Amino acid sequence: MQVTQRIPTSQFAYIEFTTDYETAEDALEENARLVKAYEEPGLPQNEWARVRNAMLVTGEFDPNIEGLSKAQRYFINQLKLALRAHKDGQ
Repeated sequence: MQVTQRIPTSQFAYIEFTTDYETAEDALEENARLVKAYEEPGLPQNEWARVRNAMLVTGEFDPNIEGLSKAQRYFINQLKLALRAHKDGQ
């Protein structure tokens, strides 16, 4: 069976390829393995929620935090800009 796989690599991008598989289960297992390989780990959800909420409350962020994904770092940077603009506008 020929299957086209699409593996997301960033928000609006993906890798697409077509491969032959013996069963649908083989295709699904391969897809799950490849998606996991391209995922950025980032902070675990509970730690990310703590960091994000602390920044929303205090407006401050510890730049020494390791392990942020690109998406998490992007969110923090956008939040910094928004808080700075809000502060400057007051």
